[in-house]
This record gives sequence, structure tokens and C-alpha cells, in this order.
Amino acid sequence: MDRRLNVAEAVLAGGLLLVALYFGWHSFDYNMGTLRRPGPGAAPLVSSALLGILCILILLSELWRPAPLFRPDIRGFILSTAGIAAWALLARPAGLLPATFATVLLVSLADRPWKPLQALVTFAILVMSGYLLFIWLLSTPIALIGPY
Repeated sequence: MDRRLNVAEAVLAGGLLLVALYFGWHSFDYNMGTLRRPGPGAAPLVSSALLGILCILILLSELWRPAPLFRPDIRGFILSTAGIAAWALLARPAGLLPATFATVLLVSLADRPWKPLQALVTFAILVMSGYLLFIWLLSTPIALIGPY
């Protein structure tokens, strides 16, 4: 597998870094709360910080690589975007399990060659961690299977 980042991925990482900065800045418009009782501004701040750190790491790794070839991976971009959209569209009517399955299936199809065992392990880990985090720990109103 070709591990070199291309120019399109670097530009996308830079754009996502700007998005992370924007949402991180505006998360301070809301109450942060405490560690025991986080407020409505805590989740956007943590999410944007993690996104920003990942984007910075991608951009820094681009600096230490040889000059990349411009080969945009349109297939990967479309399938990854479709995976995110599938989760957003399926989470409420179908539940956590089907939405995560559709997302992992679409995003894993972007990888060449497709590795079904790796996709299955990723699906299992994401469903277990999603159940533990969202349903058990945070008590968010999302069903494992079915509408909520």
C-alpha cells in the first residue's frame, strides 16, 4: 500500500484543522461544566481538540516525506464520506448496530485490497466501545437496534 500522502489529503487536513479551530473557539460560548458533570461546551471542545491534533500530525508528517505525487483518491473520499453520511442517516431510525455496520462496511471498501476480517474486527470494536460509551456510560438516548 502506498503510504505517501498526496497534496489533496494535505489540503483536506488543513481545511479540517480550520474547522476544528472554529468549533473549538465557539465551544467556549457554552458552559464547560466540571469533570464530573460536563456542560454542553465540553464535548465540542474535546472533539475539536482531538481533530486538530490529528490534522496537525498529518500536516507534520507531510513535511518529512519526499515530494508527494498528486493522485487524489476519489474512491476513498467518496466511500469515506458515504460512510459518515450512512451513520448520520441510520443512527436514529435503525440504531447503533446497523449504523455502525454500514459505516464500517463503506469505509473499509475504500481500502485496497478489501480486508473483510479487518472490517469485522473494526466493527466489533466500534460497536462495543460505542455501547460502553454512549449507552452505558453517558446514557444517551440511542438504541442498540431499532429506532429511539
